[in-house]
Amino acid sequence: MKKYCSLFVAFALLAIIANLSCKKDKILPPAAEDVRLSIDSIGAFDFYHLRIFVSWKMPEGYQLVGDSTIINKASEHGICYNYTGNPTINDTKTQSYTNDPKTSIDGLFVKSYLTIYFRAYVIINGTVYYSPQKSTTTSGLKDQWEKEFISGDFFSIRSVVYDDNNGFAILGSVHGADSPDNCWSRLIKVDGNGNMLWSKDYRESVYYMPYRLLKINDGYVIISGSKNPDTGNTLVAKTTSEGSQVDRFVLGPPVSTLIGIHENAIRQLVLNMRDNSISFDLWTNLIDWPNKSISLMNPRKSQYNISSGLKKSISTPDGWTVISDVHGEDAVSIASYSLDNHYKWHVKQENYYYPGTGNIEGISIRQNVQKNPVVLTCVTYYPKSSIGTLTELDANTGKQLWHQFIRPPNFIGVRDSRTMPTDFSQDRDGNYYVTGTVQTLDSTRAWRFIMKHGTQGAYNWHYRIPESDSISKKDVHSIFVTPEKTIYLFGARKTDGLTEANTQLYIFKGRE
Repeated sequence: MKKYCSLFVAFALLAIIANLSCKKDKILPPAAEDVRLSIDSIGAFDFYHLRIFVSWKMPEGYQLVGDSTIINKASEHGICYNYTGNPTINDTKTQSYTNDPKTSIDGLFVKSYLTIYFRAYVIINGTVYYSPQKSTTTSGLKDQWEKEFISGDFFSIRSVVYDDNNGFAILGSVHGADSPDNCWSRLIKVDGNGNMLWSKDYRESVYYMPYRLLKINDGYVIISGSKNPDTGNTLVAKTTSEGSQVDRFVLGPPVSTLIGIHENAIRQLVLNMRDNSISFDLWTNLIDWPNKSISLMNPRKSQYNISSGLKKSISTPDGWTVISDVHGEDAVSIASYSLDNHYKWHVKQENYYYPGTGNIEGISIRQNVQKNPVVLTCVTYYPKSSIGTLTELDANTGKQLWHQFIRPPNFIGVRDSRTMPTDFSQDRDGNYYVTGTVQTLDSTRAWRFIMKHGTQGAYNWHYRIPESDSISKKDVHSIFVTPEKTIYLFGARKTDGLTEANTQLYIFKGRE
């Protein structure tokens, strides 16, 4: 009996020793209360760019990161988030395996006024530990609205001007649905709340395409061209502030030769023109409204051929500057002349992004608060991707003062998108606001955007206009920032099929 008892005790001792040995080899996960994770704060750099500040405190004997041979460390750590609460690693997560524990993690969230819930997490020996959740709400432009107007015919925005009373005049070309070869001008006046005040049509006996609208002291000037813009003539019509036509002049040169237009101090209309002949001579048409007279002034021999790819220009009492595309070259041309048509300078702006791989196109040119020309371009490169560029030039020499790329933050890779800028504006403090559309290369997503850049072009923020469709059917023609820093966009909705005649003009408004 003693022998059997001794054997039993021996086997029991061996079992205890073996059990203790197994427990020694197996690393048990730490208690939840010993893993102290917290999200300390959430900062915002713009509407969507968030930075989450995190504290990681591991239990004694455990490491957050370290050599791969160390067993008692976290296999993974990061941030998880969702839009309903109590996120887990089964939701979206930003994970890290680096040997440098991050105290902050950045994230981009492309929707305004969206509440997002965050938790930090670590995984130790297959067990997941979470911090208490913390939430934040993305911001966006305030007091925003969007209004649409159905025109009932083919309507295309040609020019928009701002009035001092927070209203806008919108010039458009109209084609009748039953007569596409017939075209006329329509001038629409709206107030700052998007309410239409009046709409006027100006039908001529022949085809005239409206090109440009100018706000003058006591009304508006509409510049139109006959059907063939290269060989036809130019129609200059003056209206009252209520849109009633009071004067009209027909000029011999076609509208394609118009380089600059402004009203001078004695309320005469000054039109800088280019000869359409091989000489490319320059001259000035001076229209004296009270006397209903036209005179030619300052004929000059052009120092540079600005006929090819003429795009947009700015004209002031000091002179005029024009941007044009250079055919056969990966560059755009900017030329500047004094008011009497004397040549000042000429520069070429090349494709800085991917030289030799695509082309650069001039989009717009404006004078900034420093009275320097600022040029907006679009660079297209392989494989059909594109970005915008914004460049300030010295008004006296044409020297480049700064150059900045226009592209959205990396919601999607830059190479996987087309950024197509269409216009820009400047506020009273010198900040720039660029607008246009962004589209993925697979055409599954498209949206309108506004990007703010500082006085030297530095990126401030990106705003994505809310869309009802994943692929926006709205283009953007113009952007304006009022002295009160209210932002307005003007454009049209692209329609489908037989309903194309019912063009929908829209106005978007928002405030920082």
